[in-house]
Amino acid sequence: MAEGGEIRMSVKEAKRVGVIQRVIEKSIKQTKAGEMLGVSARQIRRIAERYKVFGERGLIHRLNKR
Repeated sequence: MAEGGEIRMSVKEAKRVGVIQRVIEKSIKQTKAGEMLGVSARQIRRIAERYKVFGERGLIHRLNKR
């Protein structure tokens, strides 16, 4: 992670933010979000839960040490 509380993420991770927000708002279904991001509906549920707990930081790949 960057210093000073900044969150650095890839374009792919940034795209996830918008899609997951729409899932949480229930404006799109988990299956549609999965198709958009190339993952399963089950993975969308896991990502959404992590987003609810950790916010945008929860969507950053955990192996990256940014």
